Amino acid sequence: MTSLATVALSLLLVRIGMGQAEALIVATLASFAMFAFIAMATFHFRGVAGVWGWLRRFPLWPALSSC
Repeated sequence: MTSLATVALSLLLVRIGMGQAEALIVATLASFAMFAFIAMATFHFRGVAGVWGWLRRFPLWPALSSC
């Protein structure tokens, strides 16, 4: 999930005018924050079903359509 979001964010930032190297660095740093948030949210739930139910709410279509 974070890898798709990283690619989508870096491509989006390049399209709006940011330099390629800067967009990649910003997207990579954002992916670390996203991974940490997902890890903390995972430990918040009591079971695996709750984690997968929560993660399914985030659509991956924006990330998949930009590739």
